[in-house]
Amino acid sequence: MAGEDELHGDEWRLYDYVCRHFLATVSPDCRYTKTKAVLTLAGESFKCSGKRITSAGFTLILPTSGTKEDVFIPPFENGENVPVQEVELRSGLTSPPEYLTESELIGMMERHGIGTDASIPLHINNISERNYVRVEGSRRLM
Repeated sequence: MAGEDELHGDEWRLYDYVCRHFLATVSPDCRYTKTKAVLTLAGESFKCSGKRITSAGFTLILPTSGTKEDVFIPPFENGENVPVQEVELRSGLTSPPEYLTESELIGMMERHGIGTDASIPLHINNISERNYVRVEGSRRLM
């Protein structure tokens, strides 16, 4: 077992991560209770959900994995009347995702098992020739 005094910088962080990851794989599952509620007000339905960790399991060893933290909502009974404390109306706009770069598309194709290493460039060439996309100067597919 190496200590932090024996390894420096990235070496220690990598060693620590590998050890924690291994221990997490043989640790118990993280368990939590999930609560969902649907509230109706003036004919409109509103949903909320919460979760409470009942056994942290592997997340004690590898905290960056699994569920982050408890989100508390009080217990409700079916048909219970709940007083409204605050009403807030917000408006906003959404925007489409950025265009993919050629390397991002290749990564997504590999993750989803589309094509082989030899055929992926052919697929990209085909969609370019069919004018589904065009490759811009920064290798971004438009």
